Amino acid sequence: MLAAIRYEHHEPEKTLLYQVIREQLETFLTRAQGQGAPVARFVKREIRAYLKCGVLAHGFLRVHCDSCGHDRLVAFSCKSRGFCPSCGGRKMADKAAWLVDRVLGACRLLPPRSCPSVGAHASLIRCDTDAPGMQG
Repeated sequence: MLAAIRYEHHEPEKTLLYQVIREQLETFLTRAQGQGAPVARFVKREIRAYLKCGVLAHGFLRVHCDSCGHDRLVAFSCKSRGFCPSCGGRKMADKAAWLVDRVLGACRLLPPRSCPSVGAHASLIRCDTDAPGMQG
């Protein structure tokens, strides 16, 4: 049986990073433009998306549990990989879990001395391509 996962709203607007960016972003962008070093559009887009990420006022989903009858509000996320600590951390954790489950689970480490051409301090990873997750 799977353990229940409890959602905790993280309220990014209460963090120091969020507050500093919210208060200083436009000043920073104006100064950068004035000094001839404008910030790239994709960077502005990522930062502005971060300011909306996890904030209920910028959109949410109401989730209802038929078993217990409770409702939860789940704020939309920016899903960016570069700037948002919450979404970036989630992407990193998802990728690490995928690597452990799908790649490393199908591989085994061999001692360095079993393959002299690799070097004394290197490990060689040999993958079993017949293992689940390594096919096609």
